[in-house]
Amino acid sequence: MVAGRRFAPSALCALSIACASGASSTARVRVDASADARASDGGVAASASASHSEAPPNGSSEPAAGGDGVPAATDGAATSDAALQTPFFEFDADRIREAIASTAGEPPDGRSRLGLRLAVVPTEPGQPWLVGVFHRGTHPVRVTFDLRLLELEIRPPATSGQKAPKPVTCTLPGGIRPDTPEPELQIELQPGEGLIDLVDPRLYCFGKRESPLVPGAEVVATLGWPEKTKTVWRKGKAETVAVEQQPPFVARRVTTIPEPDAVPAEPVARSESAPASDAEAVKKLVASTVTLGPAFAPPKAPDTGAPFELVLVEGSDAPTPRDARVTVALINRSSEPQYVFFRRELLNFEVSAPHGFFTCRPGPDRRAPERQSFVRVAPGERITATSRLVELCPEAALGVPGLYLIHARLHAAHSGFEFGLDAFTGRLVSREPALVRIHEGWSAFPGQHAPERIRMDDF
Repeated sequence: MVAGRRFAPSALCALSIACASGASSTARVRVDASADARASDGGVAASASASHSEAPPNGSSEPAAGGDGVPAATDGAATSDAALQTPFFEFDADRIREAIASTAGEPPDGRSRLGLRLAVVPTEPGQPWLVGVFHRGTHPVRVTFDLRLLELEIRPPATSGQKAPKPVTCTLPGGIRPDTPEPELQIELQPGEGLIDLVDPRLYCFGKRESPLVPGAEVVATLGWPEKTKTVWRKGKAETVAVEQQPPFVARRVTTIPEPDAVPAEPVARSESAPASDAEAVKKLVASTVTLGPAFAPPKAPDTGAPFELVLVEGSDAPTPRDARVTVALINRSSEPQYVFFRRELLNFEVSAPHGFFTCRPGPDRRAPERQSFVRVAPGERITATSRLVELCPEAALGVPGLYLIHARLHAAHSGFEFGLDAFTGRLVSREPALVRIHEGWSAFPGQHAPERIRMDDF
């Protein structure tokens, strides 16, 4: 049983959520994709908050510590590997049972595909989804369980009186998806066994102006390479059918040289609509359709009473760690003009990464603000700043490819009283994270990664 087992962290983990080593006894770590669930005294707060604060007890206008009470780095950035905090994860047995149950019926398209079934179980928004491949056939198979090959087709719900929007395809960039199976990711499955892992759908639906993950959306997941198809006419209607497939394959039947007096193996059954190649190899696996529930409705912004809101406007799709950037906006939500002393150097970033949590902060800024440094922000207006994360984060902290969730903190400590101003002072925390996707780093994508092997009978 997997439930209740706590997995120790691994140093390398690159597919945004979990990492492992070994085939059956697996070391694993989950990055909490909902970093705003962490406590505000030790992590990222759930919503933006701010309050006018008193001057520091030492009488200086410079805060004595970093944005979360941790002494600020003295060399321009946090440099200690101790800044990386690695959480643990326990598989949810109910989710595993749900995934197994979803594969118990007939295949969604009538094709047996060597008895292999793909399942995807959505969880709460901002949390990783369970992905599983389960073997319900009768012969051993070798599966390439490579989540870079996962693709999500999302069919948005139709609004009243309007035609349903076109489906949205969420997949990794072509430079990340492999062209051929990697031997170290090929796992032999016996009948009754399964492989499970976790993925963050935002890693695949990256860069969409509006998230397609909304209530009522239908999600169809596939794992593998595109099939070759052709159009045929049946009973006056055009149908798309699969033709004979050529390598690469996501799964193959394991064949052995039989003994001279051995009973011949029974042929693998396949449906009439399947190509003959399905009997020995599978190009891709197709999961049953799942529908997203009401929990995926966009959350309402809480009214914190603060005049300003700190918003992460944009992340980046970064080929390398050096290209990772985030843009932050400070928005005046009040009905009156507000003064504020705002510079990029006052921002700290808390990062939920593929391999743990860490903080990116600039060095202390000892410069005293001048009068022209205070900005007057009209109601509804914003000021923005873009930061390169590699200049602020611990060394090599961005070196693992995958999805990074970035929250921002601002400690506004200067009221401008010496200039006759009453500027905003207090602490602000972003409510929603920015997403940064890094393609390449010092580990391969997905790096040292292995799924958890289970027996379906155990659930």
